[in-house]
Amino acid sequence: ISLSAKYLYRDINIYENTINYFDIGFMSPVSKEGFSVYDYNLLEETTLNGQEVYKIFYQPRRKDVLAFEGYLYISKDYYAVVQASLRSTKKMSVNFVNGITTQLVYDNPNDSTFLPKSIRTKLDISPFSKSKDAKAMIAKRWVDFSDYEFNTPIANSDFDTKSAEMESGFVKKDDEFWQRERTDSLSQEEKGVYEMLEKLDNNMQNVIGQLSYTIHKNKFQMDEKPK
Repeated sequence: ISLSAKYLYRDINIYENTINYFDIGFMSPVSKEGFSVYDYNLLEETTLNGQEVYKIFYQPRRKDVLAFEGYLYISKDYYAVVQASLRSTKKMSVNFVNGITTQLVYDNPNDSTFLPKSIRTKLDISPFSKSKDAKAMIAKRWVDFSDYEFNTPIANSDFDTKSAEMESGFVKKDDEFWQRERTDSLSQEEKGVYEMLEKLDNNMQNVIGQLSYTIHKNKFQMDEKPK
């Protein structure tokens, strides 16, 4: 499971000819050699994030190859990728992973600048069995990019570790902090996960408290000398 989840943190660049998952190369749908792997269907001309785009559906030409299917949104002005969805085909069977889904969003302020805005990757993992009825796990990685700064000099002090970063509670922030700093809101599903984890944490603390009380109580009774 940990080995599979590690691949969530691989960098993804749709402009590379090959997108690497699990040390296995998947042909990018915008690769120069993409037409040898994918069929493309222009669905419509529409508007996305304030840009006029072509919406294109793509899918593998053959079912026996490791490839993606999904949608491409291509800028009509710059012919750059504005948004892309990558979904592994049903035939995929790599390690314990049943499927991969990645959603990429880009910001293209001009014809030579391509900035990633968000990356959403989800793995469907069956750690115990590949059968249809086997229990599965979902691993997700959500990354948002914002507040870009260009041509800003970087001082040596920027690489120094701040004393606050060494404190044990540095990464612990309250809900107000995350509501203020998070660039995207949580979905209902994600909110439910946080609520479930909080309940599990509270229940675990109660169990540990009860167990500690029982152990101390029994120890006290055993230590008592009979009169």
